[in-house]
Amino acid sequence: PYQEVLVVLLYLRHNVAFSVVGALFGVSADVAENTFHEIVPTLRDVCPANRFEAEKRWTKKAPSWQPSEIEKGIVDSFETPVPRPSDPDKQKLFLVAESIARQREARRRARVGRGRSGARRVSGRPSAARMASAAR
Repeated sequence: PYQEVLVVLLYLRHNVAFSVVGALFGVSADVAENTFHEIVPTLRDVCPANRFEAEKRWTKKAPSWQPSEIEKGIVDSFETPVPRPSDPDKQKLFLVAESIARQREARRRARVGRGRSGARRVSGRPSAARMASAAR
């Protein structure tokens, strides 16, 4: 279980492809990505995103878990800057385009998950081999 958390933290810290993270832990990119999506909600519940929520949660009572000397770890993080336009109208267009891209990616993943026998077409167009055989 701790390795699954490390997969998530490594991905969040370095922002690399799941194939790289998977290779570091000896699993496939799909397993690394699935692990990420399974563990992130738990981490969100355990580790509040802002200081106010963290103080509200942890000052009411003493934490139930105390790390031993062996279990101590250092979590180093940084924010990755995302370039965005400064003009408000261009910002709206940028955010709409970003939202559309996320929706397309979600639909693509859903289609791949429903595929038969693991085979999937890369594009909607017929391949060159099919076009050549149809021309004969």
